[in-house]
Amino acid sequence: MVTKILAEVPLKNLWIFVTDKCNLNCDYCFFRYRTNSTELSYAQIDTLLSALPRMKRHNVVVSGGEPLIVWDKVKYIFNRVFGLFPYRDCSIQSNMYYWQEDHIRFVLENRISVEPGLDGELPSNQRHRLGITGATYDVYVRNVAELINRGVDINPTMTVHPDEVDFMEDNFFELIRLGFYDIEVHPAFLAPWDSESARKFLERYKRLLTWELKTRYRRIRGEGFIGKMYSLSMGYGMDLVIQPNGKVLPNWTLLSFPENIRDKFTLFHIKDDGIVINQRVVIDYLRKLLDFFKKNPTASYREFSNFNAGLAIRYMDRDHNNWFQAYRHLTEQIVKIERKIPGLELRKGNI
Repeated sequence: MVTKILAEVPLKNLWIFVTDKCNLNCDYCFFRYRTNSTELSYAQIDTLLSALPRMKRHNVVVSGGEPLIVWDKVKYIFNRVFGLFPYRDCSIQSNMYYWQEDHIRFVLENRISVEPGLDGELPSNQRHRLGITGATYDVYVRNVAELINRGVDINPTMTVHPDEVDFMEDNFFELIRLGFYDIEVHPAFLAPWDSESARKFLERYKRLLTWELKTRYRRIRGEGFIGKMYSLSMGYGMDLVIQPNGKVLPNWTLLSFPENIRDKFTLFHIKDDGIVINQRVVIDYLRKLLDFFKKNPTASYREFSNFNAGLAIRYMDRDHNNWFQAYRHLTEQIVKIERKIPGLELRKGNI
């Protein structure tokens, strides 16, 4: 049944949150309300991967928590993916603290890209990536430099909290100094955005885009310093977001909500011996999803994510609703700005 459903709705991203254990406690982390003790079992991993339909290409993201804390399971997931799906794009999200030689060799040999979470200069990281010290920041920077020097494909995310918009450009150029390219400059989700902080973000983001265009610098793959993949037209489809407890959501934004709200959007529950389908939720979600893409055929991944968050935000308090409205308007403006860049307008992305 699950395979049939997924065969009818194109799967855009398979996010596997293998654990919610983490050495940090970022105050804007979109995976909120973690237990810091839960992880997928090997049996659940097998059950999940066996149910996926064979597609032209699978986009698999392994995340956490910090996935390197359960490295043996991460390797197991990727090795199973390699055996099942000959055409795949694989990546791992990490805060970059635990990297050792065996981790680097594995991602290099298997062409796995790495998505580091680093927000620029030390003070901004310390204010919001709780647990970072001067010493641990130096470890992150050394590990990033080693991966870049070894030729690992790096796709960093720089999360901007509303409190940090005044330091946004300094933080961005710090990441450039560290050797990063294709940086996704992303406003923190469900953070206390208002019209003024959103205005400042857009003002600075435009300046960064202008700087990038003036440098006339592009990598061999045709990319620049600022990642813009999330503003591309994604086409009809959905995500599968596997939580460490085996419950499956249709988009990453839903991880930001308390468990009682997440459960309202749980499509499936992966167990050691099978998958339980929440048929009512699946039918209702797919109906709304189809309606969304009929009304928005060129929707970007940002807009798709906002659609999902909009389904859940009504269960939150007034403050969170106001923050989300400001965030949604901000991300819609980012899409409009980026789609004016020559060559980007309605090109489809591998999302």
